[in-house]
Amino acid sequence: VTSENFISLSGAKQFRLICDKYCQNAGINPNIIFESDSPAAVKNMIAANMGIGFWPAFSWEKIDSDRVRLLAIENPVCSRDLLITYKKNKTDNSKAEDFFIFLTKYFESSAKEEN
Repeated sequence: VTSENFISLSGAKQFRLICDKYCQNAGINPNIIFESDSPAAVKNMIAANMGIGFWPAFSWEKIDSDRVRLLAIENPVCSRDLLITYKKNKTDNSKAEDFFIFLTKYFESSAKEEN
């Protein structure tokens, strides 16, 4: 992996900061040849075989292309937390509460599918 060219989100994105931390912990200094604020641009560059990169399959979804192969990272275990909140004490908050319930159920069912 150390000799590969990396495609990445820009350093200002939280996902990039997480990936940088995992690389550092694994002793890898990635050779980043392209970075962008756009996840679509990163996905397209990886699909164009311009380099390798981190691809969060849960939020970016799996790709339906034979040009990209997703590999699980086993060591170190790479994960991130998602936090969903809403303010209960706002007036007329029924739609926000409905959306919160929908998101909670969605993420719970998605997590079960992955395991």
